[in-house]
Amino acid sequence: MIKRILLSGIVIFFTSISSQGRTFKNETANEKRIKIDRHIETVEKMLRSKTYSSACNEAITAADLIEKHLYELKELEPQYNWGEMRNVLLEVPTRHCQ
Repeated sequence: MIKRILLSGIVIFFTSISSQGRTFKNETANEKRIKIDRHIETVEKMLRSKTYSSACNEAITAADLIEKHLYELKELEPQYNWGEMRNVLLEVPTRHCQ
């Protein structure tokens, strides 16, 4: 009886640790997505104000972040076409900073 209670306690403990690990991973991916969203918002503002060189730098940074964290982003937001978003961001320097 004591062995069962002890074993149950150990199972519950390790289950909670593994689920905390997944939550932390998702929070980290979510933080990365938020950072990318902020860069994209900055690109939009800078394009509207015709601050093209800054817009280009922000677009390249966001595109690099997408490339670097693509797997995590796809897990977090599988419905997004991250490759297409990256390609659109890379169009900013092509159109505005050459």
